[in-house]
Amino acid sequence: MRYSANVDNLLSYGAIDFQKRWSKEVQEGYLRLGFTPDDIPALLQLALDEKLFWEEEEPLYSAPYHAWRVLGLLKAEQAISPLLNEFQQVDPEDWFSEEIPNVLALIGEKAILPMLAYLVDENIDEDAKLGITGVFSQIAQNEPEFKAQCQEILVSCLKQITTQESTLAGFLVSALLDLDAREEIEIIREAFQHGYIDIDVVGDIEQVEIELGLRQQRSTPRPISPKIQAIREVLKQNFGAEYDDDENPKPTKSVKIGRNDLCPCGSGKKYKKCCLH
Repeated sequence: MRYSANVDNLLSYGAIDFQKRWSKEVQEGYLRLGFTPDDIPALLQLALDEKLFWEEEEPLYSAPYHAWRVLGLLKAEQAISPLLNEFQQVDPEDWFSEEIPNVLALIGEKAILPMLAYLVDENIDEDAKLGITGVFSQIAQNEPEFKAQCQEILVSCLKQITTQESTLAGFLVSALLDLDAREEIEIIREAFQHGYIDIDVVGDIEQVEIELGLRQQRSTPRPISPKIQAIREVLKQNFGAEYDDDENPKPTKSVKIGRNDLCPCGSGKKYKKCCLH
């Protein structure tokens, strides 16, 4: 026995099912194992077991991730600080970078203030903050009584943004869109006017207004960011001057893909972070 009689079950629970992810079926499977708050210390021990991170064979490789998920379902406040510390170090391309926000969202209200401290910590890189922004909207959607608090935090962070944090600003606006926070449109407009928002993340102000139902259609052509323009130039150089980006259309809203669904392009990212714009 390595941890406790109950937690040891996760060592042989099996590989993570990437297709089902956080489905109701997956969550009910963990709950059937009968974990209680008494298991939290042993679950944390398993979740933080660095030896298992280097395991190449299943099911041991997945055991720490199962432990994190159970800690989320138990709303384990003790897991918040380790999760945020882990998030600073995880490779953005690692699928666990998607898992950590889900665990924090399950923990819920107790994670709100620690996440705020994380977002305003100047010692943490901007890239390490991006995935945390969406947790506030997840918590607000799971627990509507905390929507006002989460929305206020997102807005207060947006007010402090500078041009050096334009990507983070885009993620903050994206989270506000998830909350349908149309009452914050003046603050969002001001951020766009100052050039604080990376339009590759969330589109321009007209796109945001359309998402919030504040306008029906565009009055100006959709802008092309310098990054996208540079990519197009490379494509033209490699595929010829006749290259037309419209030959590779991205999914549009008419496909009825949810902002938080996996992007159908196959990137593994959420639609809102990939082909939405």
